[in-house]
Amino acid sequence: MAYEPVQLRKDYNLTVTAPEGNANTVIVHGLKSGHWHKIEDMREFLAELAQLGKRNAVIDLSIFYGGDKKIRLAYLDEVAKRAGFNVRYTGISDVDAAAGFNSHEVVFQGRIEPTIEDAVKKLTQ
Repeated sequence: MAYEPVQLRKDYNLTVTAPEGNANTVIVHGLKSGHWHKIEDMREFLAELAQLGKRNAVIDLSIFYGGDKKIRLAYLDEVAKRAGFNVRYTGISDVDAAAGFNSHEVVFQGRIEPTIEDAVKKLTQ
């Protein structure tokens, strides 16, 4: 699958790409624990994506290190859903996502995919 860079007005210290031929989907690469300590920062990022017509987002957590990965996943998920995005996640296992929750099926409802390509396919079907 080929990807095109998405140009944003502000530098969020992230790489954002879009699958060729899919105008409303983005892939967010490079998310680390230092990103979005304030909810307003994430809202600003998502608002800019929405202004560009993006409604589907794949958020890759593969380089996100540290014990708060699953907490950040829950935080990201809630903010993205409230902003109206359809979201899928990669770079975290179902087991890791479920740790500390009663069931990842309830919390993340099948939004964790093994690869970026799988996530894009689910969002664009």
